[in-house]
Amino acid sequence: MASEAMRSGNAFFVEKNGRVLLMAENLRENAAQLGRFKRAERERSGVKRLQRGQEIPIAVLVRRVILKRRLDLAAGVQGALPALARAIERELGRL
Repeated sequence: MASEAMRSGNAFFVEKNGRVLLMAENLRENAAQLGRFKRAERERSGVKRLQRGQEIPIAVLVRRVILKRRLDLAAGVQGALPALARAIERELGRL
């Protein structure tokens, strides 16, 4: 969603209260993609209807994200190596 809005030129970054927000304009072309963001903005601001062209926050820019490693590829390969070696030897023995 954010990349589509940026490509179409309807999204921009704004700094508010020390946080960098990605904002999108409430336009007819973006209505389908912005549905959940518009609903959240209506609940937050307490209005029943958002104006066309109104800015809606769609993302918060974070400085750094640290993710835990979920896949240890080296350990997986190391564990499968003996079985792979046996399969290769078995196939070579058939030749």
